[in-house]
Parts: sequence; C-alpha cells; structure tokens
Amino acid sequence: MDIDRTQEYLSKSKVKSEEIKFSVVIDPDRKFVAQYSLEKPGQKFPEAYPSSVLIDKNGILRFKYIGMVPSDRPPLAHLLEIIQLINSQ
Repeated sequence: MDIDRTQEYLSKSKVKSEEIKFSVVIDPDRKFVAQYSLEKPGQKFPEAYPSSVLIDKNGILRFKYIGMVPSDRPPLAHLLEIIQLINSQ
C-alpha cells in the first residue's frame, strides 16, 4: 500500500487523526514483511498477507493479526483499545 492510499484509509476511518498515536509502516523493500513473517508462501511474485501489527516502544511485537484479503483487518478502534491495554501494563 502506498503512502497516499494509507493516508486516504486513515482519513476515512471513524477515529480522528489526533487520536492515532501510532505509526503506519510503508515497506517497499519488504524488510518488515520478512522480519515478522508476513509473506505469503509459494507466490510467483512476492506478496504479503494483509496484516496489522503493534510493536511497543521497546521494539517488542505485542499484537499481530494476519488477514486473508485486503479488507480483513481489525478496526482502528480495536487497535487503539489494544494500545491502551499495552500502555497500561
């Protein structure tokens, strides 16, 4: 997903931009995809699963959701709840 499409997706969400306290990663070199095992196996061309991950400020993976189709992602409101839970620990 390119940066314009990502910004469009976030702008259409029900969550206001000032409530989003996390980064969205654009990974054209696929380093992030490889590090977190998000690549679909056996594809003719490299392709990542539609995924959502949350990594805390110490770099620890705290949440990973792997979808099957591009629209299969947790709602932003749910991700914000998980972030609040992580921050309260």
